[in-house]
Amino acid sequence: MCLSRDSSGRGKRVCMGILGFMDSLLSIFIFAPLVVGYWRGCWQLMDHYLLPNNKLISIMTSLAIGLFSGLFFCLLQGPLGTLCDNDKRPRLHLLVSRLYTMIYCVCCVNHWRGVWATWDFYTGTSWQSGATSVGIGLLTLAITRGLKNILAPPFLVVTDHPEEYFKVPTLFNAKRERCGYFLLDTVFTVVVTGSLVVFVWRGTWVFLDVMLFPDQAIYSAWGSMVLGMTVTLLVFAAQLLIIPCFKKIRKGLGKILIEDAYHTICFIGDVNMWRGVWGLLNIYLLPEMPVVSNFITSIGGMVILMCFYNGNSILVRGAVMDGAEDGCKGIIFPTHYLRHFYKQNRNRNDPQRPDYWARDEDVRSPLHITAPLEATITSKANGVCDGRSFTDGFNDAYRSAYDEDDGRTSRPTSSFLNPDAVSTAARLSMARNRLDSSDLDARAHQTETPL
Repeated sequence: MCLSRDSSGRGKRVCMGILGFMDSLLSIFIFAPLVVGYWRGCWQLMDHYLLPNNKLISIMTSLAIGLFSGLFFCLLQGPLGTLCDNDKRPRLHLLVSRLYTMIYCVCCVNHWRGVWATWDFYTGTSWQSGATSVGIGLLTLAITRGLKNILAPPFLVVTDHPEEYFKVPTLFNAKRERCGYFLLDTVFTVVVTGSLVVFVWRGTWVFLDVMLFPDQAIYSAWGSMVLGMTVTLLVFAAQLLIIPCFKKIRKGLGKILIEDAYHTICFIGDVNMWRGVWGLLNIYLLPEMPVVSNFITSIGGMVILMCFYNGNSILVRGAVMDGAEDGCKGIIFPTHYLRHFYKQNRNRNDPQRPDYWARDEDVRSPLHITAPLEATITSKANGVCDGRSFTDGFNDAYRSAYDEDDGRTSRPTSSFLNPDAVSTAARLSMARNRLDSSDLDARAHQTETPL
């Protein structure tokens, strides 16, 4: 029996490793270019259509759209989640969630365009301007512990899972019940942290424009592409060596500094890859018809990513704090795509891993969780309300999903059961045994208890 368990655990780890490798390739070579294509098309369409005859007003309009929409969607996340509950109103959720993604994506692009173009308008595009922008951004983000937020695809993937679809994480994770604190946290996250991330990207991009083949657009784009791909592949591979070193580290300034240094290196690959894809699309995709080219990449990127159940990867929303997670979770790239669906499918089909969040087929409104009555005095309490597997690889995608080989060999046993849960389960089992055989046959399938 032990050999069987060991073999099964080893097989699952191998399977998760293969899926993790495939997730990395999908993120680098498919999802990230599609995301860049959307941003490139939408941004340049804004340049073409949003008050092109008055540059300053166009910039201020983009900035206002981006900031106010960011605050609006962050404050509206609770009501939207309640109104568009996928369990109660699946059709409404599907319609509103996709419309939400399409609108929010445009708003995110306008926020970045407004901040970016404001720097260009008032300071120019010299290397000094770029260095100042990136210096202010990196230093302030490091002080406020928000440096991790400079990462973008291919270092994260956000699936369009309905659970907490509208959630926007704030930097200090303030609770909505504390209205004043939550409002301040929201404003700081959107206005300060979100804009500082643009400072870093804009400064690095401008610096590359000046330093990397400034007079030869083709060489500059290909140079960024090669550099970005090389650094990206290396840091993905480096995780195999770094993760074991971080598993036993919990908190501390040293851990934060190492994470920040690692994420800064990842960012070098990130920004170069984005700049390379962006420049190559401008050079090779219908350069004589730029408007058509922009429409193709923006609409095509959105549609294809939504077909991949991955449209939320386009969004830039919310923020997380550096060093907030224990061990190696802070440096694991949340690129869970195939692993996300594999875990969901395994939880549904594996009889040894009952679906604790199952819904009754005959009842639409109440949520049910299974309450196995087979527990005895010697059995361990089940993790009845552990929803970890239900949300793996989703939410804001900044949280690392639960990994099979992170040192844990079984599901956590977090639950709503009190310390007397074992004896209670035993009493329930004894009561069931007192039922006559006819009642047992009639009630054998009723093993769910409404929450």
